[in-house]
Amino acid sequence: WAPSQCVVRPASEDASLAKAVAKLSQLPAGSLAAVVTFQGSFCPVTRGHVMCVVRARELLLGVDHRGEPWVPPELERFAEVVALMGCNSERHVGRKLAPLPAISLEDRERLVDAAAEDFDWLHSHRQVYGAVDSLREAFPELRLKHYIVDGADAALWTKPWRRVSDDCRSILIERPAEEGKDNGTGALRRAMAKDVAGAASTAWCLLCPEMSAISSSAARAALLAEDREASEALLHPKVLEWALRDGPYRRCTP
Repeated sequence: WAPSQCVVRPASEDASLAKAVAKLSQLPAGSLAAVVTFQGSFCPVTRGHVMCVVRARELLLGVDHRGEPWVPPELERFAEVVALMGCNSERHVGRKLAPLPAISLEDRERLVDAAAEDFDWLHSHRQVYGAVDSLREAFPELRLKHYIVDGADAALWTKPWRRVSDDCRSILIERPAEEGKDNGTGALRRAMAKDVAGAASTAWCLLCPEMSAISSSAARAALLAEDREASEALLHPKVLEWALRDGPYRRCTP
């Protein structure tokens, strides 16, 4: 579920946790709070990636989506929700995208933070699982729940619904299948149905409806095709600015 070896740094010494620490420090003892983590390639990060954690936060805070058919009535309302986005390693992303070039890890993290600049509860982090441990150590007086976000394609491989618990929960984002592949919402629901009684949301495993503007593949294709309209729909303005100026998916790239 999570890497077995994580370096746990005190939250107060971790600049990447400054937003989370500031938010959680305001809560009284005994408060129910959540840390949402989203690990991915983010090459580049898209508007949809950020909206995944925005939607998760709104849902868990109870400010939106409550009463919709996919939201379980037993889901708690959280006093605060912070989020961390972790970028996969350069080796992993390089293999995944070859022969296309990959954006460096440092640049992908900077782009995540640029896309998250308007949210005082969201930041990139190099080790999201270790960061959750750091926050739990820093705030033992809070009831912290960890929600891990996965897209349907990733969840088909890792099957997180098999390992959920009260403290470590799952948010699965449905998505259309890629052309020629059975890796979308239908495949996810069939896989879940084999293991559990149906494929419905629970408080420990939330199955969220499909979202648009989430595909990094579509963003790369739009940039390579010099399709400004599509690129603007998919990318935060600062991410797009960097991509057009310094990114590897400009038409001039060999």
